[in-house]
Amino acid sequence: MYTLRSSIDQKEFKIDQKVINASTLLKNICEITDINQPIVIKCPSQSLDIYIKFINHCDELSVIHDKKFEDDLYKEYGDEKLVSIANELSILDSDFVFDSIADLFLDRIKEMKWQNIKGYLEVEDDFTLNERKLLEENRIEYLLSIDFGEIKFPFAETSFITLQNKLYTPLNALLSRIIQRSDSTTSFNLSVINKTIKNENDRHPI
Repeated sequence: MYTLRSSIDQKEFKIDQKVINASTLLKNICEITDINQPIVIKCPSQSLDIYIKFINHCDELSVIHDKKFEDDLYKEYGDEKLVSIANELSILDSDFVFDSIADLFLDRIKEMKWQNIKGYLEVEDDFTLNERKLLEENRIEYLLSIDFGEIKFPFAETSFITLQNKLYTPLNALLSRIIQRSDSTTSFNLSVINKTIKNENDRHPI
């Protein structure tokens, strides 16, 4: 057993090897350090508690997620708080937990049209009216990133890590993970919102 302590509020948790192994940070600490004191992590205890409950629930860490459990675990938190939790837990470098939060948001937008996704994510639409017209006339070409008309791919001078949106975390990691894990329909709908998102989408082809 190990003791995990939040440096934010000093709350401690008793954890086992499975919880250690689910975090690249914790695993590395235990491999290179003789642990005889609490492992102190700069993360609020509320977020650490979510992480520990999540990992303890899983029989083994895999690509398969228990959606009902995850929905119940996160249901009391609004969007802003979930983004905060994802940001706070990023220090642990645990893809399995991060993916579960990304999938939660992905479930919320996957049935939306692109206009509704744009409003939900609070992302600027930077296409001109003429570009919109060309896009609608050449949807397949757009999806495949083939040059057509007056639109050239990839779009130049866009910076995904500074793109403002409601789900912003450092390096826009949460939005990037959502794009990466989206199906073909959601991926396309995300790509037509903003040129920067289209560039990022092409880095994670479906």
